[in-house]
Amino acid sequence: MDDIIILHESKEYLYNLLIEIKQYLEDNLKLKVKSNYIISPISKGIDFVGYITYPTHIRLRKRIKLNFIKSVKQNKLSSIPSYKGWLQYGNCVNLWNKYIN
Repeated sequence: MDDIIILHESKEYLYNLLIEIKQYLEDNLKLKVKSNYIISPISKGIDFVGYITYPTHIRLRKRIKLNFIKSVKQNKLSSIPSYKGWLQYGNCVNLWNKYIN
């Protein structure tokens, strides 16, 4: 497994769960949890698989947005369908309309 997201309303619960997960992985599977884990409020958004997911909406990751704009400005028409796929799963209608329509 590469990435995992666990959501809970209690930060204390998440820290305790992290300790249990680390212990289980080390004892049973001889694996270690990397130290780049993040425990933060969901209101800051969850950065995962190319999107930033908030409780009320989904945005495209900034780097992908900038690459999309660059491709459009350079008339790289072959990449437009790929970006359309990215954009359709986020709240990106205005971004699409601004650069394509």
